[in-house]
Amino acid sequence: EYINEIYKKEEVETEENLQVENQEPVKEELKPENEIVSEDLEKEEELKNPFLLSLDETQVYDSRLSYIMTNLLRGVIQNGSGRKAKGISNFIGGKTGTTSNYVDAWFIGFSQNIVTGVWTGFDDNKTMGYGESGSKAALPIWASYMEESIKKYGEADFKVAPGIVNSYINKDTGKPMEASEPGAFLEAFVEGTEPGSTEVQEFFKKDEGKKSGDIFEEDDFFNNQ
Repeated sequence: EYINEIYKKEEVETEENLQVENQEPVKEELKPENEIVSEDLEKEEELKNPFLLSLDETQVYDSRLSYIMTNLLRGVIQNGSGRKAKGISNFIGGKTGTTSNYVDAWFIGFSQNIVTGVWTGFDDNKTMGYGESGSKAALPIWASYMEESIKKYGEADFKVAPGIVNSYINKDTGKPMEASEPGAFLEAFVEGTEPGSTEVQEFFKKDEGKKSGDIFEEDDFFNNQ
């Protein structure tokens, strides 16, 4: 019985081997090398940063991004940590800065005609004391200087770059809203990146769905430790 089992096993193995040998080899469809390269180039083209396309030896920053950054920094004066300077002009922007333990505090800002930076602190890196943040220690000095500078050099609104659109959004969620809805906030976007746009480029889609952490003004961050 034992020998018969061995013979049967050998017969099965032999039949399986013959079946494998008689099978036709599977042909892999290989794409021509130039077709593969072409596809790779198309993918690269899709994911190319559109804000780098207009740059050259004279244009070092995309004009649309320049306006977006200007508008964001103007928002610091209108609604953020620089709002104590809001009464000086509608056409200024800037940003507070505060280092750990209130060792340094500054405010750097600008109008269409002048850029000014104010730093406050001690030469030996001692703390200035609790709460001496950019908006408290540096901003009042900056505001006083800029008020006089604007009287001398004048003021003008910032030029809106081509390709900028304004959309009403919910500033807590970033979702689009109607202008008539309570809490609607008007924000500037590069065309094609505004919430609800159906023309979002492939380059920006790769970051969709990523969640960012909580965002704090640094004064709020330090004062709530």
